[in-house]
Order: sequence, then C-alpha cells, then structure tokens
Amino acid sequence: MHKTGTSSVQESYARHAPAGFFYPTERGANLNVDARLLFEEDEICAQIPYILRHGQEVLPELRRTARENLLRQLADSPCDKVILSAERFTYMSRPAVERFRDFLDQHFDGTVFFAYIRDPISFVKSSFQQRLKSGAHQIDFRADYPGYQARFEKYEDLFGRDRIGYRLFRRDALEGGDVVRDLAGWLGSSYRAEDVQTTNESLSIEAIALLYAYARHGRQAADGRTRKAARYKALVAALSEFGSGQWHLDPAVLDRILTDIAEDCAWMNARLDAPLVLTETKTPNPVSDGASLEAIALRVFPDLRDHLAGHLSGTEARRLPELAAKVDFLRAIS
Repeated sequence: MHKTGTSSVQESYARHAPAGFFYPTERGANLNVDARLLFEEDEICAQIPYILRHGQEVLPELRRTARENLLRQLADSPCDKVILSAERFTYMSRPAVERFRDFLDQHFDGTVFFAYIRDPISFVKSSFQQRLKSGAHQIDFRADYPGYQARFEKYEDLFGRDRIGYRLFRRDALEGGDVVRDLAGWLGSSYRAEDVQTTNESLSIEAIALLYAYARHGRQAADGRTRKAARYKALVAALSEFGSGQWHLDPAVLDRILTDIAEDCAWMNARLDAPLVLTETKTPNPVSDGASLEAIALRVFPDLRDHLAGHLSGTEARRLPELAAKVDFLRAIS
C-alpha cells in the first residue's frame, strides 16, 4: 500500500536486495510502469507519459518489451526468490489482478503478498499532501480515503486469504523504526542499517499552505501550464525544508471522514493484530477547507521570505495573488 515507505523500500532494495532475494532493477526501482504495461487495460496505459507523447500505437511494442525485459531478468536471477514492488498493484482492476495472478502462476512456484497498512487519518493527510505536490488544489478528502477493502479484497479472492499478510505501518513498531529493515525481517532475511535509503516526503503545514495558495492563485493556475513542469517540482523542493509545524483535521471534518470510512476500517481491522487508530493529535493548526490553508499561507509569508533570503523582495503580501506572484520566481529554480 502506498504512503507506507514504499519509495525507501524500492530504492534500498534496488541497490542492495535482502540476502537470498532478487530485486529486478533494469527499468528502475519502482515497477509501476511495468505493472501497467504487463497487466492493465489500454485506457490505463494511455496515461503513461511516453504514450501521451507518441500515441496509443506504441503500446503493443511497449507491452512486449516490458514482458521480455522482466522475464530476462528473472531468468538471469541468481536467487529463486524475487521481490516485486509497485504501488500500482493495489490500484489495478480485478481483471488486471487476474492477469497478474496468471503471470505469477506461470513463472513462480508460489506467491506471498506482504502489505503494510497505514492508519486511516494519517493516510488521508499524507495522500492529500501528495496530491498538492502533484499540483492539485481541490480540498476533497474523499479522494484520499484509504479504500482498504477495494485494494485488497480482490487479492484475497484471487490468491487466497492465507497468501496475503498485513502489518501496521507504525514506525515505533517497525524494526529499528524502519520499514526497509522490517520488511526484510518479515521476509525471513535481514538488512544492514547502512544500506537503507531514506526518503522523507513530508511537508510542514507552512509549506502545505503555501503550496496550496500557489496552486490556487499563482501564474501556473492562470496560464494553464502542466503541473508536471520542472518549475513546479522546483517549488515543491524549495518548500520541502520550510517550516516545521504540524496540522490536524478540523473535528467536524474528521467526524465526517470517520463516518464515511467506518465499514472499510472494520473490514481492515478484522485482518490486523491491533486496531487502526482513528484519532489524531491536536495541533495549533486545524485544517477544514481552503480558507484555513490560505490564512496560514498569508500568516507565514514573512517567514518564507526569510527562508528564501535574497530571492524574495520588498513588501508584505496582503492579498493572495500578491503572495503567489512573489513565489513565481521559484518556477525558474532548477
């Protein structure tokens, strides 16, 4: 499940696989694109950037190449145990998972799935942050619900409940507080702490608020440029070390979310050794809607100016378009 340290796992295992395991790396540490090409429907593959640029007619060749590359790596593997990791696996449709099952049955003697599960409110907040980092500016937390049953029930149906392992993603319960080492131990192997590649993708509430305000009011919104532009990524990178504040969901928003996901959480709880946490720690920064984030953005702008000394100039930002204009320079950072 994504938002559970998957990037650290993939980057670490691509460099040093756990003892006794092979991790295919020819096409990168993350197998998301290969998962699409090997198992998913044409309309899903159409979203791959290369296909967007070159057209749907290149898809058959891309599918063939992806399959050949993976099978060649498996044939050359020095180990008989292989780790495949991709966040796409839990997004795939049931027919795609059926194709995945057929592939695994054809090429492996057995398959076991290891899934880390993030507590729902923590997941919602992390997912919302990720959407902001991708350029979204709509606050609709329904897009961030964990959807445990939708992700995993199809695997239980098609592979068997006994072949799906679940473990809570809580750093205080992980080996060394690290999912990379914890997963290796869960696999029956081990992992050296010095080989772990850490990735910290979290943003402070100050950075989240400024990113939201920019996505709403900045030049990017006005000129319609793609959110995938390098300049927008530069903005995210520039804000990654700004601020240190935490945030929590406004109680009314939290109650609505918990009501919406109650059945889904009950489904997941039936599979876990400990129940999901359905609360969060209160902070000075409750978030309920866009207005609450915009208010924080205006409040912390002087601190941003200090943080980016020499880049931002002059007067206070008193209106959100003014604030966004002063941040526009970040689009030129590469």
